[in-house]
Amino acid sequence: MGRVYDKGTMNRKPGYFDSAAPDAAKRAQTQAQRIVAKFGGAWKLAALLASIGDPLAVQTIYRWLYPDASGLIPAKSIPKIVKAAKAADITLTDSDWSPVRKGTV
Repeated sequence: MGRVYDKGTMNRKPGYFDSAAPDAAKRAQTQAQRIVAKFGGAWKLAALLASIGDPLAVQTIYRWLYPDASGLIPAKSIPKIVKAAKAADITLTDSDWSPVRKGTV
């Protein structure tokens, strides 16, 4: 079994999907990258989902972002994300949900 980390004790450098990278949404290419960036990162999305009663493991969210993944958010998770966006007053546009990679069309 893998290690369990407490978010507060992890020594992570600001990365692609951290809120410390304010232009992450502009660089995001896949649907999952665009949506996660809107929330300020995978950790923040996972925390928000847990706070509204629809928890999703941060590892699951990161799995959507893997380079060899499809880059799409699973259909069963979309209603949770929409609910979280409404709770956090985050606007998700049609282009955010587009399955097409930006820059490829």
